[in-house]
Amino acid sequence: MLIPLGVFLFTLGLLLLTGSGRLRVVDEYMIWFQSETFSEEKHLAVPQAEALGIWYGKRALNGKPQAPYGPLQAVVTSPLVPLGNGLADLSDPDPQHRNKVRPFVAAHLTSVALAATAALLTALALSLGAGRKGAILLGVTLALGTGLVSYAGSFFPNPWCLCSCWWHLLRCSRRPI
Repeated sequence: MLIPLGVFLFTLGLLLLTGSGRLRVVDEYMIWFQSETFSEEKHLAVPQAEALGIWYGKRALNGKPQAPYGPLQAVVTSPLVPLGNGLADLSDPDPQHRNKVRPFVAAHLTSVALAATAALLTALALSLGAGRKGAILLGVTLALGTGLVSYAGSFFPNPWCLCSCWWHLLRCSRRPI
């Protein structure tokens, strides 16, 4: 159990040190706006996107603009919105800069998912009989040596999906076939 934990901490540390944690594309902003609204108002409308002129999606029955994404990532990251707000309050009084800092904490949650994916793959390799060095190399290579690293510090859910798959495979590998 210590080896996967070490892989998790190493990978997470490296991802946090190298990731920008800023949102880059409209899709990321839509999910951030959902998280923000859910955290503060307990609904998933995205009036912020509509006000900025970047909204796309459908209107709900109540007429509010909705993002074209499901609620899971917004609900999961909504507790991090106050942390981002606190970090923004400490960082800079300029509102334009504060708005760039606010999603920083939530955007790095994807780094946590990617580090967890590396740890789970390491644990799976160990449970299937791989040596320690090979298992560590496999987990770290998946996280840092593939295209997945581009998702670290972004607000896309891809690492969460992969993390879920590896977690289920690990659970299955511990059961007799």
